[in-house]
Amino acid sequence: MILNKIVGTLAIGGAAYLLRNKDSRTKAINQIKSIASPENIEEIKSKIQSLYNQNLKGNPSQPK
Repeated sequence: MILNKIVGTLAIGGAAYLLRNKDSRTKAINQIKSIASPENIEEIKSKIQSLYNQNLKGNPSQPK
C-alpha cells in the first residue's frame, strides 16, 4: 500500500515536471507517441490483464 502511494507520487511529480511548459509538453507527448505504437499498447494491455487474472486466481477473496 505504501509502495503504491510512493509510486503514484513519483508518477505525478514526473508528469508535472515533464508537462511544466508548452515546449516540454510537446516534446514529452511526441516521445510517448513514438514509443507507444498501437501494437505496444495492446501488448501492455494484455500483459496487465493476464497479471490481474493471475492475481484473482491466487486470491479469490478480492472483488471481481
